[in-house]
Amino acid sequence: MRILEATCLAGNVKINGVLVPGVDVLSQGTKQSSGVAILDGDKVKYLVLAFDDLSETLNQVSGVLSTIASTLTAIGSGMTGSTTAPPPTLGASVSQINSVASALSALKDNLK
Repeated sequence: MRILEATCLAGNVKINGVLVPGVDVLSQGTKQSSGVAILDGDKVKYLVLAFDDLSETLNQVSGVLSTIASTLTAIGSGMTGSTTAPPPTLGASVSQINSVASALSALKDNLK
């Protein structure tokens, strides 16, 4: 058994730029991806390595959560007076959102 770096686009797998016919693609195989080709005798299977996609998704979700926390803090700071005071749980909620954003960033950093 051998494992080689490969790419896939529209179900077509290439190893070192050479198209390999008859590969069993173990992903959707519709978009450009990087992964590995597992050669076992005359059988070849392609497995996408989605770490980059997952890393980017975690990065975007973390960024959105940070933006939400900043926005809530800004809204809360603008609420003054006895009838427009921010909810007493706002600080804790913002802190929790920031914690989740930090945890997602740490997870992203520990993927590889």
